Parts: sequence; structure tokens; C-alpha cells
Amino acid sequence: MPQCHKGAGRGSRRPVIAVDFDGTICEHAFPECGELKPGAKKVLDLLSKQFDIVISSCRTSKMFEHEGGKYVREMIRFLKEHEIPYSRIDGGDEGKIVADAYVDDKAIRFTTWASVLNHLGILPPPGFIDTSSA
Repeated sequence: MPQCHKGAGRGSRRPVIAVDFDGTICEHAFPECGELKPGAKKVLDLLSKQFDIVISSCRTSKMFEHEGGKYVREMIRFLKEHEIPYSRIDGGDEGKIVADAYVDDKAIRFTTWASVLNHLGILPPPGFIDTSSA
């Protein structure tokens, strides 16, 4: 388990976990909401007993303002329909969510910069980066 900061955000007394929506809670089908991912409800129910769950989604992006909140409303409908527990939805207007852990299908687990390049399938030129401690 990550080192928790015992409620990293909004004065919470519980640890905070930020959870992506598309591709993590539901299958990718944007702009629609895809099918519920297997195990998502069960695991989020369990996590909600110990964490404040903050939904983090590109659906709240200012890039979609022209849609008048349509994508966010669809996400909220989906969360309610499937009884997915959450404390709040991050609107993205305060910068990156302060959380103790982040669950996202597009994340790269950072260990070294060399591992980031490897994950992305980028082969650096010889001597570009020290792979022993990068």
C-alpha cells in the first residue's frame, strides 16, 4: 500500500484515493459510458470503507465545455445506476487531485526514467540515460 498521508486533501480524516472513470470503472466507449468493468463495484465498495474516493475524469475537462456538462451528467448517471460509491467528482479546476493513491488505466508506474521509456516502447540512443539508476 502506498504511504498514506491520512487524508491528503480537503481536510478529510481518511486517506484519499483518486479513481479514473473511462477505462477504469467502465470500458472505454467515450463519449458514451462503456460497460461496468468486472470487479469495479465490488472493489470500490470495499475501498470506500477505508478511503474517500474521488472520481477523476477527463470528462470534467474544459475542453468539453461546449457540450454543456453532458459528459459529466452521463458519468454521474452511470455511477448512480451502478451504485458506485464516491465522495466527490473532481472538477479539475484546482489542479491535480491531492491523493494518497491514484488508479488510472493510462498511468505508468514510475520506478526509473529508463522504465518509463521502456514502457512507452522508446529505445534511447546508447549512453542517453544511465539505466542502472535512472
